[in-house]
Amino acid sequence: MKIIQLTIGGMDKKQLTATLEEKQVSLNPLGHQLLEQLDDFKFWHEQTIRLVEVTVAELGLSQGGTLLEVFTSGIKKGFALCEVEIAALLSLEYNYLEDSTGLISTGKAPTNSVTIASKILIDTDDFPKGFYMRKIDNVCWLRGYTCDHLHVFAPEDRFMFLIN
Repeated sequence: MKIIQLTIGGMDKKQLTATLEEKQVSLNPLGHQLLEQLDDFKFWHEQTIRLVEVTVAELGLSQGGTLLEVFTSGIKKGFALCEVEIAALLSLEYNYLEDSTGLISTGKAPTNSVTIASKILIDTDDFPKGFYMRKIDNVCWLRGYTCDHLHVFAPEDRFMFLIN
């Protein structure tokens, strides 16, 4: 378990998009799709937040768990789901990722990635559930992901929750 305190925000959606480009944070097509949905950008003011990075096993799910089970376990531990916007802002400041191995990770979370536990905007299997962050060849990525309600995240998969 790792606790992180970061100051984020201070920009609107247009400024965020420009800053992601400027800082060379890459987005996959699902990431772009999710970012486009954020019409009402909530973090135009700067704020300090506290987050916790935990594995699925540290949430008490030693055999892994579905997204709902991961979220429910995190909330039972006293953590909160992030607003989706936090992931985009977090990707500008979170510098603790190690390079991922393997470029194709279909069906499982990539090695050394961190999934942001966030509220689901549109609950369908083909719309992104949220963002995860990873680094490939020293390039930071903010990637949208999809999964159905049956997908099981591995015990070693890492999630980031907001600390109330």
